[in-house]
Amino acid sequence: MIRQAMRDQFERIGHPCLCPTVAHALFYPLAVQENIPMIMHGVEEVQLAVMDYVMTEIKSGQTHKEQIPDHRSGTLNFLRMVTKALEPSQPYSLTADLVRHMSSVKKLLAPVYGPLDDILARAESDPNMPIPILRRLKSNTVYGTWAKAAELMKQEMDWHMPPGQKGLLHTSCRIEKVKDLCQFKRFQGAGTTFFPQAIVELGAGVYFGLVSREDALEELQESGYYHEPQVLSVLTRDLGIDPGQGQVPGEMSWTLGNR
Repeated sequence: MIRQAMRDQFERIGHPCLCPTVAHALFYPLAVQENIPMIMHGVEEVQLAVMDYVMTEIKSGQTHKEQIPDHRSGTLNFLRMVTKALEPSQPYSLTADLVRHMSSVKKLLAPVYGPLDDILARAESDPNMPIPILRRLKSNTVYGTWAKAAELMKQEMDWHMPPGQKGLLHTSCRIEKVKDLCQFKRFQGAGTTFFPQAIVELGAGVYFGLVSREDALEELQESGYYHEPQVLSVLTRDLGIDPGQGQVPGEMSWTLGNR
């Protein structure tokens, strides 16, 4: 089912990724079932800052600086945001494409989201229901840099970089470079209003002091913007897509709304 959804997304909009929404739908119900009390969440300070100051349409109310320290409410608010099928309030805004992407993934994988929707409904009706709490790395206030945060993950969780990767941004995703390439090609072809994500986050990383300008430029060279990443052929083969068919990525009517 996941492969078919990735294939559908790739053929329809020129973008195969199902993150960030589907990961929560797949794994959070398992954490509830296994009574896991806490989940270390991949979203960190730079991404939240970008959401606060740039991607304002997908915020769930307060900014992270304003939120009261109620981790249960924060977890439920975040899960509602990533699972709710929204329509962008401003159809041609910077984040309209991302909002539609999240909604389309849920439509493609509605059965997968069922258990998570049920958990959210039960947790909202029963304030005493125990749920796994999402906690995140406060990298710019505690760990200092992305490199130090990655070193801590290696030390404490025996974390390993995916094959063929050197960059520290979105470090756990093997097809991250494919996402870079697809976002860049769609933006370059005026098929989306969504600026390539890594460009924004690397700029924010420099601004917030998590990475030097020199290291950010080096990180940029590790992205998928400059050439077709090797992992793309592995992915298309796994999805049963023939690159020789010359499928056209992303229709503007889908990205920018029906005009």
